[in-house]
Amino acid sequence: MIVVQFAFMHALVFAPFMVLGAVTSDEHLGGAAAWGAILACEGGGAVVGGLLVMRRKFARPLQVATIAATGHAVVLVALAVRAPLPAICLAAGCGGAGMAIFGTLWQTTMHEQIDDAVLSRVSAYDYFGSVALFPVGYALVGPISARIGVRGTLWLAAGWLVAGNAVVLMVRGVTAVTSTSHSRNAVASDEDATALAGQKGRHD
Repeated sequence: MIVVQFAFMHALVFAPFMVLGAVTSDEHLGGAAAWGAILACEGGGAVVGGLLVMRRKFARPLQVATIAATGHAVVLVALAVRAPLPAICLAAGCGGAGMAIFGTLWQTTMHEQIDDAVLSRVSAYDYFGSVALFPVGYALVGPISARIGVRGTLWLAAGWLVAGNAVVLMVRGVTAVTSTSHSRNAVASDEDATALAGQKGRHD
């Protein structure tokens, strides 16, 4: 489900962002420098998001990851309404953070849940499937934006991201996945609490 989700996200969300974000920057925000600032803020947000999630443990990592990835809709909306450049940069930072959180939790979950003997094959399937429709998305951006406009296409991309992720969150096979490291930590905490209670009982 996650691979299908990202196949369509690359085609219908990320491709419009990359093409029409540059177009919007050129026509309404002052040119290439503005687009460079937006992408730089997205990268900076990704660094912050990665640092924030690095030491956190989540009981249901794919649920959190999918919610975080939805944050990229904010920058699409900011571009669609032609918000001021600082606001778009801030939105791009939030979007980058959300995608970094998703990537970290997704890769961690794969390493936890998939046997080492097949991990490389599953990773190859994951990557290929996720980006397979990217070229199709680039090919479609022009015709779609010519028909419904640049702003309409950006709104469509944002709506697809939110609606698609909402569907993913209704799939039990995604939301029911639990982190094995979180479970181990919970068991260890329970064992520590039991041991402390036993020591206290003996002391009393």
